[in-house]
Amino acid sequence: MYDTWFDSNSNKIELSQVFAKIKKYIQDGGKIYVGTDSMLFSTKCIYATAICIHNADMKIANYFFARVNDHSGKSKSLKHKITKEVEYSIEVALLILEEFPTADIEIHADVGTSKRSATSKFVEFIRGWILGSGFTYKVKPHSWASSSIADWHTK
Repeated sequence: MYDTWFDSNSNKIELSQVFAKIKKYIQDGGKIYVGTDSMLFSTKCIYATAICIHNADMKIANYFFARVNDHSGKSKSLKHKITKEVEYSIEVALLILEEFPTADIEIHADVGTSKRSATSKFVEFIRGWILGSGFTYKVKPHSWASSSIADWHTK
């Protein structure tokens, strides 16, 4: 899925280094947030997944991200694009859970509940998928890991 990870300053970082930083936050009671967003261009779709770590008590926050380019053309379908975003988030969350079985992980989905939102028709499907995978979730406007952090790295 993702071969290359970056820190919040866009420096390459090994996944093992990401896990080492996650371990420190977990030990301090921190929560992990995972979110994916995408940007559709004429010849490709860029997906970016962010692993965000936040410890409110210590007022510490950090994040890591990875990107993938999809040239298949399938992402022109909104349903495919949203499904791929959630798939990437769940895959990364499961990867983290393999390393840290007791981690508190919340997935942020870039879907909205407003009737004006084109993605509102996918909310129940996405909710069930994430909950069924064993994670808590947030959607817009509370899904900042996807709609703010990951979004920034899709451009």
